[in-house]
Amino acid sequence: MLEEVRAVLPDSLAQAQELIGGREQMVEQARQEAERIIQARTPSAAR
Repeated sequence: MLEEVRAVLPDSLAQAQELIGGREQMVEQARQEAERIIQARTPSAAR
């Protein structure tokens, strides 16, 4: 049983890292979009 877990672990670890990387990319894109929206609205708010 332990050998089975060890055999599967590398694939599981790679999948987990891929998911985390995708999540981090999505969070960064959302942060950039939020910043763009804030920047676009800031001149309007100053008027």
